[in-house]
Amino acid sequence: MKFTTSLVALGLVAQTLATPTLVERKASVVRRDLDAFESVLSAVGDSVDSFDTDVKAYSGGDTTKLLSDSSDIITVTNKGVSTLSSQDTLSQDDALSLTSPVQTLTKKIETAISDLIDKKSDIVAAGKGATVESSLQEQYDAAKKLSGTITDKVPSALSGIAASLAAGITDAIQKGIDAYQGTGGSTTTGGSTGTATATATATDTGSATSAPGSTTAPVTDTPTATATATATATATGSGSAVPTNPGTATSSGVLPGSSATGTGGSVPPAFTNAASLNTINTAGALAAVAALFAL
Repeated sequence: MKFTTSLVALGLVAQTLATPTLVERKASVVRRDLDAFESVLSAVGDSVDSFDTDVKAYSGGDTTKLLSDSSDIITVTNKGVSTLSSQDTLSQDDALSLTSPVQTLTKKIETAISDLIDKKSDIVAAGKGATVESSLQEQYDAAKKLSGTITDKVPSALSGIAASLAAGITDAIQKGIDAYQGTGGSTTTGGSTGTATATATATDTGSATSAPGSTTAPVTDTPTATATATATATATGSGSAVPTNPGTATSSGVLPGSSATGTGGSVPPAFTNAASLNTINTAGALAAVAALFAL
């Protein structure tokens, strides 16, 4: 009887040991936060890899694929910023464990930017230099936000180290911006410079001689002046020079039946003409009257 009872007891013990015991396991909050950081860095790295692959394959022409890849990097990076902003501050050990993922991402970006710079001549020839520069600037802005977010999520004692590591990402992108700066083919229109000088002088002095046998009142001569102006201008870009002075003018006045001469002077003198009468021979005049009556 005792033997039978012992066998039953042993059977119950064996059954109990064979039945698995359910144990509730909860993920560490810190581990979950660290996974979020690593996941974001990995996602950005994957988008950079795709970009670099297309950059290496680019041989000129359409840059749509390159610009689309760049846009994806910006989108993934900004999404990562939103994700990490809500995370708790990492412990010192977990923060230190981010060193390797950050360095890996930095190297990927450095490689992609270097390859992009190598394709500069083809991209500029396609007329997309300025577009690429603008796209890189957007990458830089997004990466700077991500770097700042990561730095804010590590203990203050490690913030300097985190900032230094994250700066490697933005520094790599900046090299690309510098390489493509000014490749948009923009032109500047220069101003115009010019000189125009013109002087006008008009002087008139003269005398009029009346025809024989006529009495002529003093003549007032109003000269007619004509002027021409010559302007010279040297322009850079676009512009025109217009003279503001009338030009060089000369004048002369001639009356029918008289002759006038003029000499130059610095100030136009008043023109006066006094007609001189020829003295009429009295005997000649009487003879002319007698001949008229004889007809």
